[in-house]
Amino acid sequence: MYKRGFTLVELLIVITIILFIIALVIPSVAMIQAKANQVKCANNMKQIGTAFLTYATDYNSKLPSAVFRADKYGSWLNGEGGRDEEAIKTGGIYSYLQNPLAYLCPTDDGPVDPVTGDIVDPICSYTMNMKVSRRSPAMNPGLVSKIIVLVEESGETILDPPSGGGDENLGAFEKTDRVALRHSDHCNVLYLDWRVEPIKLDEAVTADDDIFGVKREDLIKDE
Repeated sequence: MYKRGFTLVELLIVITIILFIIALVIPSVAMIQAKANQVKCANNMKQIGTAFLTYATDYNSKLPSAVFRADKYGSWLNGEGGRDEEAIKTGGIYSYLQNPLAYLCPTDDGPVDPVTGDIVDPICSYTMNMKVSRRSPAMNPGLVSKIIVLVEESGETILDPPSGGGDENLGAFEKTDRVALRHSDHCNVLYLDWRVEPIKLDEAVTADDDIFGVKREDLIKDE
């Protein structure tokens, strides 16, 4: 018996339907992947927050320094450890994490080398608020939900030298540093009550702007 095949019009209709379905599915897959990356980034920041808190229990209720220090408190990243994994592994909180990948957002393409202008391999996607450097995590119960400890920093500024001079600013968010909007115009931030939330910020926001919720002079002076 003769079996009738598809006509050209029918084939075109089928192909059109398939392409339409693909056009619907691909954006959904991309959105799911983007959300998964945002959640992974947030989990990384939560791990770092736990390490900060554990560090504080071992070091006289103080958070580590945001910039390199040679004293007993040290810094959360070792700015003199170079611009590679060694800076992480010799930092003050690494012993509580033991995982270099916890320092990286999965969507971080890498920072810009301030000397060559080239994109280099990412070291750390996050930087610490200078205003809470070496402060107590229990500074002021009324402010902890507003104070940002850790922020995603733009690859354009994360390797910049410190504004006050010196060679390294790795790990500190200050002066003209810029946030990174890696998650649909949002930036993950870690608050001092150790929750992580994505917040929407202007790309030009810097540490001089009021994104940290509190001024340093408002904090309890607990040196």
